[in-house]
Amino acid sequence: MEKGLGSDAARLLPLDALRGLAALFVFAFHYNNLFKLDVLIPGTEYLRDFLTNQGWQCVQLFFVISGFTFYHVYDRKISAHEISLRNFAVLRLSRLVPLAYLTLVISLGAGIVCRIAVGSAFDVSLTKFFGDLLFLNGYLLREGGEPLNSPMWSLTPELFAYIVFFAATWKLKATPRKLFYAAVTFAVCVQYDRGVPVFFLSPEFTRVLPGFFMGCLSCALWKRCDSGRAKQILTVIAAAATLLCLAAQYYSDALIGNRAFVYSVFGFPGLIIAALNIAPARGLLSLRPFRWVGNMSFGIYLFHFPILLSLREFGFAGKSVWVMLAVLAVTLVVAHVSYYKYEKPVMGRLRRKLIKD
Repeated sequence: MEKGLGSDAARLLPLDALRGLAALFVFAFHYNNLFKLDVLIPGTEYLRDFLTNQGWQCVQLFFVISGFTFYHVYDRKISAHEISLRNFAVLRLSRLVPLAYLTLVISLGAGIVCRIAVGSAFDVSLTKFFGDLLFLNGYLLREGGEPLNSPMWSLTPELFAYIVFFAATWKLKATPRKLFYAAVTFAVCVQYDRGVPVFFLSPEFTRVLPGFFMGCLSCALWKRCDSGRAKQILTVIAAAATLLCLAAQYYSDALIGNRAFVYSVFGFPGLIIAALNIAPARGLLSLRPFRWVGNMSFGIYLFHFPILLSLREFGFAGKSVWVMLAVLAVTLVVAHVSYYKYEKPVMGRLRRKLIKD
């Protein structure tokens, strides 16, 4: 358990599982887009089409889970000034940066090998590499480029959300803080829907904010409605929001609007609250296999893309679902080894050395 976590963090085990499942969906989304899966069972074309067109939305689920978890873990501690900016930064960066840098180096090496061996057109310039080291790529600016390891794009806006969250929680009282989260969510949704960039930032960058801060607001609501009839009503509303968003998959964007924000504001917060409040779902998602996938989620997310891209560049035939599952198994093994042999030890050493009491 991270230093700074509350004793009730175990209540959020279902969120770890959801994070892991989201990572698996992102893997399947990228795999299908790179290799064009065959339909394994007649009638499952819809699932394949969902992965092709909407699987990327699971990245939005990451953002909502992050906001929910941050509010749960850090809101009271930061607002009471019990955790400093330095320690907060160490806690977060020690989790993100070691694996980000490792997969960045792997992506650079894979890109160089592919250019030499098969003449791939990878951009493996040092300018891009050092930009990624500083988290300056990944659609930060309106004209920003894609990182060497494409999923790293989401780390830059997430770090930005961490900074805004800390500043708001440190400076604002509880009610103004929640109003600020709501205002940011509403403003960014309106600007994005109109196609108007927010200041100098790209739309891809700013879409993290509604998800993250709706996660914060959802956690505040969940904590407030933690028993009795209020909890029951909240659970019903959350389950209904989730089911309505799933049903909306059958309709066009013209009917439901921007899917990323519909999911961020309604569907994913509803899914999280339902997973926490509905006992069978909470029990299922708290089982050890789901918790294990949750622990692997960050590794799955960052390792899978250089693996898949390298396979494609070398002419790998991956149309079969069974082949996809084999590649997924390899990715899980890599993520498992990384988590227990690299991420956790490095994170522990950094925190022991840098966190000040």
